[in-house]
Amino acid sequence: MKYKVLCLILIFLGLLFLINFRLDITGAAIGGYELYSEFGSSIGLLLILMSIILLLTEESELERKIEKLFIKDPKTREIIVTDFLYLFGGELGHTVVSRKAKEVLDELKNKLGKDKITKKIAQEDLENSSYFKIAYSQRDICESLEPETEGYYADRFLFEWDLNYKSFVPSKNPYLIYKDEQKLVKLEDKEIYDTRDVLSIMKHNIEGFKIIDKKIGQHDVLIEYRGARFHIMAGSKKPYELPKKNIIRVLKRIIIEDIKKKNIEEGDQKRRLDILRNYLFY
Repeated sequence: MKYKVLCLILIFLGLLFLINFRLDITGAAIGGYELYSEFGSSIGLLLILMSIILLLTEESELERKIEKLFIKDPKTREIIVTDFLYLFGGELGHTVVSRKAKEVLDELKNKLGKDKITKKIAQEDLENSSYFKIAYSQRDICESLEPETEGYYADRFLFEWDLNYKSFVPSKNPYLIYKDEQKLVKLEDKEIYDTRDVLSIMKHNIEGFKIIDKKIGQHDVLIEYRGARFHIMAGSKKPYELPKKNIIRVLKRIIIEDIKKKNIEEGDQKRRLDILRNYLFY
């Protein structure tokens, strides 16, 4: 984990400061020791608090919503743009949210790409945003850049607009590759799901995932990923109700098992999570 070593060091130092070392010392020294003890306790608590903040920071990095620049429309199955920062719309003078990716990229090229000065200004605006980073993230998890896929349009966008364009090199690790199957059924993005729907999709879309309980109950369900068994927490408020955050926790548990089995390195956690989420959510 990114901050694991640093957190352990901070916790260790914090505990050292918190421990009161009872020394057999004289009266003059005792007053000084009491002052030192109070100061040391404060420092110890501060160090432990810092370690907790670091752990929560890493947790939020993994659980935050992953933005996408190009997505597959659940109804039409066509690739559309999200333009979640409204940069494309701002450059073109009208909204392009949920429009076909091909149409938007063609319009950007025709209206902004022909004049060198206009294109350079647009390139600088895009570079200062997160669009390039997100496009590379979407492209680089792909097995190949098949036409009419998210990765294909991400690469086309980068090739046209990124002055420091990096060529596509697919990963050789199958755990770090997203295979974009056209007929894959996924979940639409929302906060609460039905356990039965989610587990059915996870079983079909994530290799190595199994449902152990013979019947999916109204509450927690026993599941398995490549030999490791654990529960998905559900139904705490209503039967079969499954919060999205609990799905993410299961994906993180899957990542832990992948690291244990040396299928991925610890530094690959973010990319692996991107891939697993791509298999589950549109």
